Amino acid sequence: MKIKEQQVLIDKNGLPKPLEVNCFKCKNNFLVKFVIPKQSYSRKNNWSYWTEKEKHQNKYICNNCLRNTYYDKMAYWEAVKNPKKRALFRSYIYDKHI
Repeated sequence: MKIKEQQVLIDKNGLPKPLEVNCFKCKNNFLVKFVIPKQSYSRKNNWSYWTEKEKHQNKYICNNCLRNTYYDKMAYWEAVKNPKKRALFRSYIYDKHI
């Protein structure tokens, strides 16, 4: 999700403002931060990043729901198929990024 593909609001420092999105599972609002080195918004909460399915495009999931999905092993193994992304997901959980 590159910055050029979406409308971006710029803050007073000239950086894009965080996106305010809704979790598709629990319907809570949360912010997705802009990552300066990658020049795009964080993909951690983008469900299509983890599942690699186009039907999940533009679906965001909050950290609590991500954590709950990880601990529900059947749902986790069904959703996240890519071994590299599973390892990244696991490291996010254990390093308390999620």
